[in-house]
Amino acid sequence: MYESPFAKSIQDWQQQRINPTRAKWIAAISITASYLITVLCVENTYVLFAVGVGFLVLLAYLFSKPDQIQQVTFQQTPELHQPVT
Repeated sequence: MYESPFAKSIQDWQQQRINPTRAKWIAAISITASYLITVLCVENTYVLFAVGVGFLVLLAYLFSKPDQIQQVTFQQTPELHQPVT
């Protein structure tokens, strides 16, 4: 698995929950296409609503994750640098 073209992305996800911006947009386009196919194939509005809400939750989760490693600086966490008494 770690020799695949996706190895770096997989390792970044496993170690720091990082998802690259390009991957986010590819996923968003794929999810949108899936929903459009669902709209064309399913007539039940309850199912369409449930699938749509599920896809929106998935997209919100996906886009809430960082796309690069965030550096923590002294200014962001001063409580970690206090002398021990």
